[in-house]
Amino acid sequence: MIEPINAIERLLVQAALDPERREAFLAALPTAILYVSPLTPPDAGGGIGEVQGVQLPSGETAPAVFTAPERISQAIGPGAALLGGRALSLLALLPAGPVAINPALPPVMVLTAAEIAGLAARQAPAGPDGLLGRPNQTPVDLVNRLNTELGPISEVAEAFLGVAYRPGEAGSAWLLGVRSIGQWSAVQNAVDAAVKTFDFDMPLQLVDLDKSPLADALRLEIAVVKTRKPHGFLNLMRR
Repeated sequence: MIEPINAIERLLVQAALDPERREAFLAALPTAILYVSPLTPPDAGGGIGEVQGVQLPSGETAPAVFTAPERISQAIGPGAALLGGRALSLLALLPAGPVAINPALPPVMVLTAAEIAGLAARQAPAGPDGLLGRPNQTPVDLVNRLNTELGPISEVAEAFLGVAYRPGEAGSAWLLGVRSIGQWSAVQNAVDAAVKTFDFDMPLQLVDLDKSPLADALRLEIAVVKTRKPHGFLNLMRR
């Protein structure tokens, strides 16, 4: 049985050990971040495309849904494609029917079609919603530009680049997540300088990794500034 690494996994394990706790797991699921491994890119109309599936004992093929990015690597293999987002958005884009949570990683839970349909009435996620995935090709010029400007800022602890998709909307955007102990305005100015003359194929969104619910997924994307110990006045004050 897996050792839980986040809140939704703790509830999953509790529900597996005690069926009476399944309701608590379902109640927490709508706002949890879940992940799938796409076999095709999201389509132009905002659809999720085909995802990795698993055959159930009934003979049905169900989409495989995971509770953490690490679980995809464990179940499918290192480097497997990843798409993450809030459960309500993610599950709504999958084919109608059951889904298997963490297949091959006990405790495996199968959500019925009725349970999935009932999630939407429980609790709507707060704030902006979207899905996060890897680009088909690394934008080398963009990554180099961002690294040139963000790398020298000693307060920047890490920065990663992924692709954000809005459910039901055509198109996508670059999502740049940055964690910094310094002034956020310095990060914004560095990003502005990096992209000043860049010819974008899609817009760029900047988010604070300390505040983004998709931070764990972003850290598995393209490293613009690899994780390091930041230095600066605020860091010295914390010692």
